[in-house]
Amino acid sequence: MGMKIYLVRHGQTDWNRQRRIQGQQDVDVNEQGILQAEKLAETLKEVPLEIAFCSPLLRTRHTAEILLKYHDIPLKYDGRLKEIYLGKWEGKPYAEIMAEEENPVCQYFRHPENYRPQEDMESLEQLYRRGEEFVREALFPLEHRYETILVVAHGGLIRAILTPLMGYSVRDYWKLPLDNCATTILECRDSKLTILEK
Repeated sequence: MGMKIYLVRHGQTDWNRQRRIQGQQDVDVNEQGILQAEKLAETLKEVPLEIAFCSPLLRTRHTAEILLKYHDIPLKYDGRLKEIYLGKWEGKPYAEIMAEEENPVCQYFRHPENYRPQEDMESLEQLYRRGEEFVREALFPLEHRYETILVVAHGGLIRAILTPLMGYSVRDYWKLPLDNCATTILECRDSKLTILEK
C-alpha cells in the first residue's frame, strides 16, 4: 500500500456565496463553511491522519483546523498551496467579469487554454508548476515516513494537481467539479500519484 493523501478544498466563504473572484484575497470561511468542515471532520474522525499541510490563507487554515479537531498532529503551512493570483480583479463580482469577453479572468473561467495574464497576475503555467513543486518537494519525500496525510487547498490549485492525473489538458481545467470541502483521495506510490476516490 502506498501513502494516502486526502486532498480537500476549503469550506464556503461569503465570497463563494456572493460569487466574487477570490484568488489570494484572505477571506475566511462563513457559517456554512464551518458546518461543511465540521461534517467532514466527523467523516475523517477515524482516518489515521499523521500530518497535514494547508495554504496559509485564512479560509484553508480555518478549514484545516476544524478538520483536525479529532487529530493531534502537526499542521504545516505552504505558500505553494495558495489559490491562483488574479491581480486587480480579485473581489470583483463574477457576473461583471463574465460580461467582459476581453477580460483575462473571463478567459480563465470560460476558455482556460486562452487565458493570458496581465500585469502581475499569475499564469496557469505558474499555478501548475507550484502544484507540481509541492507534490515533488513536500509530498514525495514523505512516502516512506507516513501512511496517511491531509492537504487543504483551493479549487484552482487542486485542479492543477488533479487534471494531469486524469489525462485532462488545460482546456478541461473546469471539467472537474470541486464543491467546498470536496475531498479527493490520492495514493502516492514510488513517487507517483494516482486517484483512488473523488
